[in-house]
Amino acid sequence: AEEASSIIRSVTIWGRLPEPIRAANLVAKGLSSLFLSEAKLRDFKTLQIDE
Repeated sequence: AEEASSIIRSVTIWGRLPEPIRAANLVAKGLSSLFLSEAKLRDFKTLQIDE
């Protein structure tokens, strides 16, 4: 973890993450919650269709 944070710190010297790293960071943060909400939405639609 220390190595990764030092790499990120050196990359963000200019105060901005490069797009690929920022995108990967957003994906890593949002992916699980996105999948959870997608799954819930699918389940809800399936329930509605079944009834």
